[in-house]
Amino acid sequence: MFCVCCRVPDRKTGGFFAEAADTVPDVEAALARRALYQRRATFSSAPAMHPEQGEFIIRQACVLTLDPDIGDLPQADIHVRDGTIVNVGRDLRTTAMHQIDGRGRVALPGFVAGHRHVCTDALRRGGAEDRDLALSLSGADAADIYKILRLALLEAVSAGTTTLHHCASDIGAEHADTAILAQIDSGVRGRFSYPIEQPMSSAAAEALDNIEHTWFAPRSDHLLDLGMTFPHAGEDTGGVKDNSLAAVTLDVARALNLDHCVGSLSPGKRADLILLDAGRGAISPDPAAAFALRAKASDILLVSIDGRLRKQNGVLTEPNEGLIRREGEDAIAWLRATRFGELH
Repeated sequence: MFCVCCRVPDRKTGGFFAEAADTVPDVEAALARRALYQRRATFSSAPAMHPEQGEFIIRQACVLTLDPDIGDLPQADIHVRDGTIVNVGRDLRTTAMHQIDGRGRVALPGFVAGHRHVCTDALRRGGAEDRDLALSLSGADAADIYKILRLALLEAVSAGTTTLHHCASDIGAEHADTAILAQIDSGVRGRFSYPIEQPMSSAAAEALDNIEHTWFAPRSDHLLDLGMTFPHAGEDTGGVKDNSLAAVTLDVARALNLDHCVGSLSPGKRADLILLDAGRGAISPDPAAAFALRAKASDILLVSIDGRLRKQNGVLTEPNEGLIRREGEDAIAWLRATRFGELH
């Protein structure tokens, strides 16, 4: 699938709306969003709960900034306030109450997933073939899609993904609102790419216009941008081909047009970062970068997205984690049992 961005984020604010800050609120769109937010109660028993943005400082970590003007710092502090990286450097002076011990740990930008078919990937873990996956998802209802996405995105955050491009060609346009809602509820930054066929029918154009008007044209209350995906046009990976740390952070952010706000630990950018436990390993920059590329979810002690701590001390801060996991796993098991069986 080839995904192409149809909107460019606002480079001054890091938000995803194109209108000026003093735009009059669109009441119709706000009411439509409110109705869709209320639908989550029909999809899941796990309400969406987001941590507050706070002020914190990570002390004496090995910091891989991915910022060429700063470089890698064997021992440095990172000061975060109101979702923004305020400063990075040695022995920063700040009155931040929340101090996080970074000794023996590696701080770096959160991972950026450049192109994911999230529901298909979740089902594929059971070893299903692609045609089985397609049939299974064709029989999924909105509640199934929501539950699977909440689980998959929860696991992505736990593994250090802070930005994700969700190519929705596998779930179809009929589940676009549901998928957007699940992605918002997960707290992940990123892009939702709406699936369209070519030539585009007037009905499809109207549906896309409604999605854009409801979720993206008003002032954003979420971290998503809108894209489009054209099925059967070949796979696109955002142009990232190497296995360097930049290839899973800054380079992908640049390919998604989000490098103005994420992808490096640069003062002024949004506080999307992770902290890894280096254990007994070396924490000088070069070994630290190699370690980061091999990191598992269990190695990741802290995940911050827009300055909201989604994981602390190796534990997700999602209060409904158990319910999200149970509902998502039940939805996956149900689809495998009822839909895969129709093929064999």
